[in-house]
Amino acid sequence: MINRFVIAILLITTLIVATPSAAFANPPDIDTLPTAEYERESRTFQFGGVLRQIGKLFNAGNLFSTANPNFVMPPSVVIGVCTQRSNDPHPSFHFPGTVAGEVTSRCRGKRLVPLMSFTAYLGVGTREENIRDVRPLNLAEENNHIFVDNHVWKGEAVADTYCRDRWYKTRGEGFVVYTANGRPRYWWTASPAVNNPCGL
Repeated sequence: MINRFVIAILLITTLIVATPSAAFANPPDIDTLPTAEYERESRTFQFGGVLRQIGKLFNAGNLFSTANPNFVMPPSVVIGVCTQRSNDPHPSFHFPGTVAGEVTSRCRGKRLVPLMSFTAYLGVGTREENIRDVRPLNLAEENNHIFVDNHVWKGEAVADTYCRDRWYKTRGEGFVVYTANGRPRYWWTASPAVNNPCGL
């Protein structure tokens, strides 16, 4: 009988090499062109599928399962004393007719870190399973979807797009550096998918 570990390795190799990216196998029907960042997300989608197959192989079907198949990241991640969170997409309070995808970070005890950097992405799709990142709107200079700053304990980045009767998801990725000349510690988060947050 073949060892299950050997089967798992063969399965990983086969799926990574042979499985086409979901972005090209079933392109979603949306109006806005995707950014280059979505191509990285497509591989995340593919890898998530590999993990779920391995879980089934080892009789742990729900071990790698997720309610939203596009991303396998949690909505909030703690690294050291700092936390990054991708908040649920919601109608923008500042720009009527748009959806805001907000990513925030906070460090416990207001500890200052030498460098914090992260980006907010907003995904849109006609169905929950085909959400993909779209280019954020350039609504205002202070409403930036990229946050980079030195000697800070908190940060915020917001990506916006137009309200539609679609599925939306907020995603954040970036890093924090805790000591001078220290190595970046990376974090990735994704909110649950929200259907038609503007109530159209």
